[in-house]
Amino acid sequence: MSFHSTRDIKAVRKEHVCEHCLTKIAIGEPAINAAGVYDGDFYSYYVHPECEAWGTDYAKRGDLWGDEYVWLHDVWSDIGTQDSINELRHIIEKFPKVAALIDAASRLRELEAKAV
Repeated sequence: MSFHSTRDIKAVRKEHVCEHCLTKIAIGEPAINAAGVYDGDFYSYYVHPECEAWGTDYAKRGDLWGDEYVWLHDVWSDIGTQDSINELRHIIEKFPKVAALIDAASRLRELEAKAV
């Protein structure tokens, strides 16, 4: 049996780490909490709403759902340098709060230097 449930939280009561960007969700900040069962294992995580919006956007653009879903922190580590560069540029343009959370400009400069 599988299920997935999400709920919007207006203000978290304790600090959490965003599963997408791996940065802190501070007390009082909004978050999305997801929980469910996948392949018989229970999971639960918290994400910034803006990071979730990026994740949905990325999944829709690449039709990457389920096992193929990409977490934001994978963008600069797993998906390949040119793809990472392109995605970081997209984040900076379309998701400025996410760009600030992950310091996308610095990550982009690092990847561009490696690509040369």
